[in-house]
Amino acid sequence: MSALENHFRSSSSSPISTTRDSRILPSSFAFFSNENYTLKAYPQNTLMNVIGSIIFHTFLVFVFYGMSSMLSSTFRSLTFSKKINWVSRLVSNVHAIISFGGALWAICMTAECYKRWDVVANCFDYEVGYWTLQYTIGYFTYDLIFMLMFYKELGGIGLVLHHFFGIVGWGLILSYEGFSFFALLFTLTEATTPFVNQRWFLYESGMKDKSVYSLCGFLLWLSWTLVRMPLIPLTFMYIMYNLEDFKYAPFAVPFVCIFNYVLITILNSYWYYLISKGLLSVLFGKKPKMTSTAATLKKEQ
Repeated sequence: MSALENHFRSSSSSPISTTRDSRILPSSFAFFSNENYTLKAYPQNTLMNVIGSIIFHTFLVFVFYGMSSMLSSTFRSLTFSKKINWVSRLVSNVHAIISFGGALWAICMTAECYKRWDVVANCFDYEVGYWTLQYTIGYFTYDLIFMLMFYKELGGIGLVLHHFFGIVGWGLILSYEGFSFFALLFTLTEATTPFVNQRWFLYESGMKDKSVYSLCGFLLWLSWTLVRMPLIPLTFMYIMYNLEDFKYAPFAVPFVCIFNYVLITILNSYWYYLISKGLLSVLFGKKPKMTSTAATLKKEQ
């Protein structure tokens, strides 16, 4: 066991609290802070990790654009709009794999995550959970800027709001040093992102009638069934279990938790309906329409 792990296990307080700046932000932020949950300023290393994530994903845009131009004849034949979409999806795949792995590790390896369901339970042991949220905030920030730069190609008010509330919600969690279990549960939904993107790649490559396209559609449905849909009742249980505690928290906490839960539940249920409808069409021999899954389902972050 490393010295860092020994330090975390021997500390009676949150492992992050010993390194965080304890200064309270001005009273104008009272909406977000009270005597029970104080909104703390971010330490320099947190800001550097977020900025590093932004730079990393921006760098990947140029790398993937160059590699795709050299290696993919399909990419070279696409319009500029679809090229931007192509590269954006490749970058989102990288984020999905890293953030899902970090969230799963933090939840499974930190006993406090799965043994305690109270609202203050955090998954910041080994700093994996803490780093995963920083990394995701950086990705959301990069992708939001990229989306606004190419709004015609990538934009949509739904995705803009999704990223904005993700940045605000995850940012509050980092400052409170609590509620990370709730955030990391949502991060697990990134497991479905590569299947959404791969289905789009196959369609644009003219492989819609190939068996690999149908297989990808089945894997998309399976990942949605195993990951996203079970999180609907699981997260509802978490909210109900902590309903009494929410009244002691600043208004921003229940608002962000409940609003995000309702919004994501509606979207996930609707998308699951579309995916299931497309799968049934394939199973019963009906030719699936692009308007159902590949066109309606946009890139998930």
